[in-house]
Amino acid sequence: MPQPKHTRVELIDTIPLPPEYMPLPHRQIHRHPMLQLPPHTNRDSSSLFTLFLTEAYFEIIAANTNRYAEVKEAGRAGNGAWEQTSSAEIKVFIVVFIYMGVVCLPAYEDYWSSKYGKFICANHITLNCFEDLKRYMHISDHKLKPSSKYLHSKSDNSKDV
Repeated sequence: MPQPKHTRVELIDTIPLPPEYMPLPHRQIHRHPMLQLPPHTNRDSSSLFTLFLTEAYFEIIAANTNRYAEVKEAGRAGNGAWEQTSSAEIKVFIVVFIYMGVVCLPAYEDYWSSKYGKFICANHITLNCFEDLKRYMHISDHKLKPSSKYLHSKSDNSKDV
């Protein structure tokens, strides 16, 4: 067996020291933190939510979901019933997901069960509708091809150009 040229201690000694760290100067800001919203914006949770996701986004998501469900033949024999969704139903679906993040139960079906108590989900969307939206929801148009070769799915058989 050939002998190593250098011992471990010699190799460790050859590692250069890290450069000297000089922290950036930090100016002291003497003001209280505050929420900065556009003028005349309500501060209720619904108004704050719609600052990020506008009605136009919900309409696009509903249209793309309906197109994707059509492509996947939702509502045809063996796939269960499917009714076209709306932007209002998409909002409820997203709010239910947010609610599930705050009120944690072992399984999503439990929000429609009386096993752990009564939850608001059942008052706004049925379990079947929730499952259908979970299955077919599509944010972007399913027909658009990804612009990057890194975004292609493993099942995509198209060749890179």
